[in-house]
Amino acid sequence: MAVAAEAAGERTKKTYTSAACPVLFVDDVLRASAPTAITQVEFCGVVVTRLLMDSKVVFGVDDGTGVVECVLWMPRAKAGGGNAIPVEWNAFKRASEAVDRLGRIIRVRGKLSKYQGNLQVQAKSVQRLSDGNTELVQWRDARLCREHIGIAKAAGS
Repeated sequence: MAVAAEAAGERTKKTYTSAACPVLFVDDVLRASAPTAITQVEFCGVVVTRLLMDSKVVFGVDDGTGVVECVLWMPRAKAGGGNAIPVEWNAFKRASEAVDRLGRIIRVRGKLSKYQGNLQVQAKSVQRLSDGNTELVQWRDARLCREHIGIAKAAGS
């Protein structure tokens, strides 16, 4: 019986590789601005700022360790002058609806980039979290990832 429980635990254990999109704290994302192997990130937090522009939505996410700016780009038209693929528009619409109100808890997956010397995340996926426990699970996963990939802890973390 104990062996079966251990085997079940082994199956649910998460592992991370350099090719994976690590689950991080915002503080880890902000410290990853130095040259690093981390380019794709995932984190969750509360929408604290939102700015709707012609071609993008810029929003800030705070997870309690810091605030990072995220950019969600509107789909571009095809090179031949046609409309963007409807699937892209649907994904953009769902993602922009997830950040339509301040105070929403969201999960962001995206690519780290710099714009005018500031770190930002180019959001590829934004998902509204309706269950507050999901954020706790994300924090657990971020701690596991931090230990596994060797991100140095900030003072007081």
